[in-house]
Amino acid sequence: MPDGGDTWGRLWDDRYKGRLSLRDDALSSIQPVALFLGYNPNRLTKAQLEDCKKFLISKKQHFRQLWSTYAEAVNLLRSEEVWALWGWLPMVASLRKEGMDIRYGMPKERAIAWFSSYIISKDTKVLPACHAFLDWVLDEKFAVAMTRDYGYRMTTTVHLKNLTPAEIKEMQLDDIPGLVSKLFIQELPENLNEWVQAWSEFKSA
Repeated sequence: MPDGGDTWGRLWDDRYKGRLSLRDDALSSIQPVALFLGYNPNRLTKAQLEDCKKFLISKKQHFRQLWSTYAEAVNLLRSEEVWALWGWLPMVASLRKEGMDIRYGMPKERAIAWFSSYIISKDTKVLPACHAFLDWVLDEKFAVAMTRDYGYRMTTTVHLKNLTPAEIKEMQLDDIPGLVSKLFIQELPENLNEWVQAWSEFKSA
């Protein structure tokens, strides 16, 4: 990677024009632009959303294509048709296992993060099975597998004793408070329909 530090700006850097990609999704692709422009993606005003749309349109020629599926994004990177894209942690984990020199950046504007959770219905008829499943996903074996196989950072620390110091450092789990401070926790915007409209206008521009 060239000098300059990690930034969302890599996704529209003039040096990589025509070798970049975004997901064909309003939420996923407008959020990093908003962060880059100094806006809060969870609270975008109409004027700020318009700024994001105009910015994307001005950079449209930088994107070789918009990806839709996981396999499509991985193939774009594997073939080096695309040099950088906004994707998911398992994409990096998968390609690294193939021997590709690739990594997941940590933008100075903060990385977009979300949490998966499990909820038990109050009407469930299999409560013991639900509890057994939750015990399993909280177990260290599951956490280690999710970390090593998919690159996910888990909300438990029980698995850290099973990771090497190098793995812990690479995942930035040696400083969890510091890691969390670099994350932007996304929310679903109330005006998502306006985001979808802005994205459609970008695509048709």
